[in-house]
Amino acid sequence: MKLAAILLILLAPHALFSEVTIQGQPDDARAFLLKNDARVILHGQASIVIEATEIKAYVEVTSEGSNYGSSIDMHEQQKQNLLTRLEAIGIPRGQVKIPKFATVSPRYSNSSDQVVGYTAHSTLTILIQEQKQYVDLLGVLDKTREAKLRDLAYNHTLLTDIHKQILATACKSVMTRKEVYEQNLGVTLHPVSFTEEEGSERPEKFDKGSFGQIPVKAGINVTFTVTPGAPPPPPKPAASPVPASTP
Repeated sequence: MKLAAILLILLAPHALFSEVTIQGQPDDARAFLLKNDARVILHGQASIVIEATEIKAYVEVTSEGSNYGSSIDMHEQQKQNLLTRLEAIGIPRGQVKIPKFATVSPRYSNSSDQVVGYTAHSTLTILIQEQKQYVDLLGVLDKTREAKLRDLAYNHTLLTDIHKQILATACKSVMTRKEVYEQNLGVTLHPVSFTEEEGSERPEKFDKGSFGQIPVKAGINVTFTVTPGAPPPPPKPAASPVPASTP
């Protein structure tokens, strides 16, 4: 028993790396491969970089007070002051989403656990539709100590439709390769499954390295089974009836 186990271990590496040799006529080799469910994976991808049609700026407003009530009152006043400044630079209130509630938290002494005051903060979402509005917004924030720009989000009004077009282009790339192989290799490919590559979903977060630019991409891998023989040609369109001549 031990000898048999030792021989099995010694022979295992050779079994793992052994090659299969098919002898006989080409038709016999083709039959063997098809019998073993020959498959192929074709890849298609597409990408584009578009300019955002609008930018969302997330601005955090922070206020302090000696108690909960005073911190909220100060917070509301500072938000109103900021909204007034935004209107002055051409950003109307309709382009600003104001949260209904503000978060209030205690502030503690650096040397003890004693509460020394309270801080209220909330984040406004400001819709930017022009470059000038963005520049003017930065100027307002530079002069407003209690307001800070926390993040930016890019959007395009047709982003969903553009993403669908890019995904369709990736699929067409796969089908184009499929037709080339069928026409030149004399086989027929039947799709049986597919997977999307990571990052092919509709983009939501973007790299801020390129300001205002949105990369849209899609990648797809389609698995086909391979059968011998080229696919039949597509049916010819029916001829239009010839109108009868009138005497």
